[in-house]
Amino acid sequence: MAIKGVITNFDGGEESSIDLQSDGKIIVGGNYSSDNGRYYALARYNNNGSLDATFDSDGKGTTSFPLLLLVRAMTIQGDGKILVAGFSHNGSNYDFGLVRYNNNGSLDVTFDGDGKVITTLGGDSDSETATDMVLQPDGKILVAGGITSSDFMYRDFALVRYNSDGSLDATFDNDGKVTTDFGGKDYSPKITLQADGKILVAGVSGTNSDSSKVTVDNTDFALARYNADGSLDITFDGDGAYSD
Repeated sequence: MAIKGVITNFDGGEESSIDLQSDGKIIVGGNYSSDNGRYYALARYNNNGSLDATFDSDGKGTTSFPLLLLVRAMTIQGDGKILVAGFSHNGSNYDFGLVRYNNNGSLDVTFDGDGKVITTLGGDSDSETATDMVLQPDGKILVAGGITSSDFMYRDFALVRYNSDGSLDATFDNDGKVTTDFGGKDYSPKITLQADGKILVAGVSGTNSDSSKVTVDNTDFALARYNADGSLDITFDGDGAYSD
């Protein structure tokens, strides 16, 4: 059996996101593990599959957070800068983690001062995980994910909007952060933008109320639509949120 393709060694790497640059180069994001911890990992390939040596000098780059765990989403800005979102562990809780790189693979220090942003949703949530991301036409960054309580009794959708410099956008629900409860255990949201600026977030809502696990036979589609200011769009199913 013939095996075709490219293998890139990070000594414990795991791919979870991929995107194409406008010049045809390929960016792959994931995580990298070593004895010293876990890191965001990026690799850039030329169109022929070779590593692009103009990217961080060897085609590969890693970025550390406090006890960083996993990349979940990636997108490329119109200016070629690369945004990567996932989650980080601070020793007790999981938080949203967002990183921006320059086109050459270096951290963009114009983004929150060091290229890295950690966002805590607050409350009694123990786990906050970014799962998807989209860029608005004005350059603002929308990141969707979920929050889970420390006792696993609830999981809700979470939506965060950042200004292009990495700061939270206070015009979005007053503090840049929104959570939505469908009444069950809600997780794995994906996000897209409508042409009119309204925001659609879709995922799964589970009905299990007494366990950290949600099984296939008790889950429903969950869909919410938000106005551009972060409020639920009540013209959408009467309250902005629908599950079935």
